[in-house]
Amino acid sequence: MPYCSIVNGVSTGRHGLTNEQIYKLAEFQGFKCPLSGIELTVKDGEIYDPTTNKRISIDHDHDTGLIRGLLVQKVNWLIDQWEQNSYGALSMPPEILKYKKNPPAFESIGKVTYKKS
Repeated sequence: MPYCSIVNGVSTGRHGLTNEQIYKLAEFQGFKCPLSGIELTVKDGEIYDPTTNKRISIDHDHDTGLIRGLLVQKVNWLIDQWEQNSYGALSMPPEILKYKKNPPAFESIGKVTYKKS
């Protein structure tokens, strides 16, 4: 089964999301990275980052632990760098601020806590 294993008849997904929630979130995002607009790839029932050919990154807030959305890897890294203050006095881009304030996951699948796989 894509992404996950089955435990007691339930798909366990990854990082706290079930397989169904990952797909629902990707669908809600229009199968695109909400910040870059890059179209996500679906193959064999899994969602992939077309820039890396790896499974899509599940972005989460490192302070609250809540999942925010599905991002291409480089965008996920960029947000992480901003959150670690890697850019000093430079202001975070408004697109990232808007995404963080209203993450697609909250409206699509609710507030789900990220779990390390």
